[in-house]
Amino acid sequence: MNDRQHDILKRLASVRRRVRLLLAAEGAAILFVMALACGVSFALLDWWVDFPGLIRVLVLAVGCGLGAGWCWRRVVRPLVATIPLDQLALRLGIMNPEERDELAGAVSFLDGHGSGSTKIWERVVATTSQHAAEKSWGRGLNPRRSARSVGAAVVLFGGVAWTAHVLPELAEIGRSRLLAPWVSVEWPRRVQIIPETRDVTAAFGESVTLAMHVSRGDDPFLRAYVEWGPAGGEMRKSLMQREADGTFQFAIEDVRVPLEYSYSAGDDNTKQRPFHISVARRPETDSARIAIRPPPYARGASTIMHELTGAPVSVVRGSHARVEVQVRHGDSAVREGSIRFAGSDETIALIPMAGRESELTAEFEVADGGSFEIGLIDADGLESRTRQMYELVVKEDELPAVEILSPTDDIDMTPRGVVEVSVRGRDDFGLASLLVYAGVDEDPLEPAFDLLPVEDEGRKAEPAIRETKRSIQWRLGFMEPRVAPGNVIEYAAEAGDLFELDGVRHEAVRSATRRIHIVSESQFAESLRASLSAATAQLRRLASEMRTVRSDTARLNEGPLVRRSMGNREREQASRLAREMRRIAKAGKETSRQLEEIASRADENRVSRLDVALQAKRLGRRIRSMAKESIREAGSALSRASESERFEQQGEALSKALAEEDSVLADMMEMLDSLERWNDFADMARLIRELLDRQEDLERVCARLAGAGRSSH
Repeated sequence: MNDRQHDILKRLASVRRRVRLLLAAEGAAILFVMALACGVSFALLDWWVDFPGLIRVLVLAVGCGLGAGWCWRRVVRPLVATIPLDQLALRLGIMNPEERDELAGAVSFLDGHGSGSTKIWERVVATTSQHAAEKSWGRGLNPRRSARSVGAAVVLFGGVAWTAHVLPELAEIGRSRLLAPWVSVEWPRRVQIIPETRDVTAAFGESVTLAMHVSRGDDPFLRAYVEWGPAGGEMRKSLMQREADGTFQFAIEDVRVPLEYSYSAGDDNTKQRPFHISVARRPETDSARIAIRPPPYARGASTIMHELTGAPVSVVRGSHARVEVQVRHGDSAVREGSIRFAGSDETIALIPMAGRESELTAEFEVADGGSFEIGLIDADGLESRTRQMYELVVKEDELPAVEILSPTDDIDMTPRGVVEVSVRGRDDFGLASLLVYAGVDEDPLEPAFDLLPVEDEGRKAEPAIRETKRSIQWRLGFMEPRVAPGNVIEYAAEAGDLFELDGVRHEAVRSATRRIHIVSESQFAESLRASLSAATAQLRRLASEMRTVRSDTARLNEGPLVRRSMGNREREQASRLAREMRRIAKAGKETSRQLEEIASRADENRVSRLDVALQAKRLGRRIRSMAKESIREAGSALSRASESERFEQQGEALSKALAEEDSVLADMMEMLDSLERWNDFADMARLIRELLDRQEDLERVCARLAGAGRSSH
């Protein structure tokens, strides 16, 4: 093949490549334009309709299939399809038909497909080569159609790129929804709903408030709805109420079954992603109690348990409290519990007890009182609805109390006397000390007796002594300084407690001050005589009352003596006399006690051998015996007479009463006569002692005068 022949084939092959490129470029441009146009159109339609993900997946699959078919037919095939050069020569637009026929024939001959004389075809090739050299074969191709397609693609791409630059959020959402339809991405709308309430757990039988707001497209006339109902059941559409803050709310009352719901407002809704309401029961406090352990200084004090029922619980400041709560949980276990005091933001956590999830406990030190409530939250976030308030009343530790039980008042005593002092001390948590202080005349009181001595130290430590009564035999003659007639001894009891909180302690508490007046034995004897005279006067009154009772009893006995029963009036009078006898017996015992006290005072003062003491002791025994026997028997007989119906029984009882009353009167008169004789003797003895004392005084005066006279000589 010569150079001319080779040049023809080369130029035709170049034209064929250009044809292929133009066809492929046109096909690719059209595919690009169609893909962008369809994508934008479908994106706009998807924004308007909000296609579900399945539809978008199907559209993507169909679009990819159609694009692949188009790409194969209009891009790939033109690049790889066989284009015979002789067929290409017949379509060159720069030659007339005869020249195109000659060129096609020459090319066919050169490819070995032609027949005929070789010389003739060589002349034809030479002629064709001469004509081809005079023209540009590529000018016969028309690229305008391909250029328009490519230009349209470039323009459309530029518009899409500008839109993506201006609205990147929309472009990204569109790309995601078209090319990744399985990703949950939503188009922004004219109205955009922002749910505030989503999947929630509602308490059984209570209401649930659903809330949403509109982040875009809100106006005063916009209406929002909630569509709700059981899953798979009939749905109801309800209008939501606009609140002052711009949110929309709707309350579903008495929720007892699981529900699902969705919001809608304007052109936006959440039907494609409905929310759910599950139902559970709230946790509640079944019972609660509080254990109060007294402060640390209360050694040995036991823990006190109180049931929390709403009644105030009294607690000493500084005590340790442990609250135990029995929980009645609902469908979920309790996640957390807390104790919150009114007026305080601080909470005390309730901790589940080991192995018992339904029992919670919390411990804290009681510093201030107030009301508190117990709150429970379960795993679903439901809080206990019953919020009962419990009240802790904090009280301060009481000051110790101390009192002198005996003597009950100020007393007179001789210097040799012995007085029994009884002291009672008490404290709410324990005594630390119990002392008796004493002083003579104007001297300050100093500790004299420790009533919680060292040998009781173990008992003082554990457990603490909360209340005790202690007595001492106080021998006045052992006091320092020695006491003499005319001195006054003042004494008081003092108690201290164990209180110690934050470095603060209670001061000791002291009882009222009592006094002991020191008198001589003669003065003391006179005071005993005065007391004996008072008891004697009481005995005279009793004797007078006994005479009256005896006279009334004798009149009552007049009827039964003549075999006549007592009437109701006489029986009532007999009952009254029986009561009077019981009163006289009681008064007699009191007189006996006074006389025995006189004797006891004499013993305490070491003057028990005084006649007045002996008389008091003897009379006290006789009066007590008389009150226990004769007077009581007389009263019993009168009671039997008032209860009897027959005159025989009445007469027998009244006779018995008269006999006992006569015996009592006889004893009383005998005791009074004895006291009068003793008083006369005592008065005479007293006068003799006074005369002897005066004689001794005169002798001493005379002796001093005589001594003074001799010294003057």
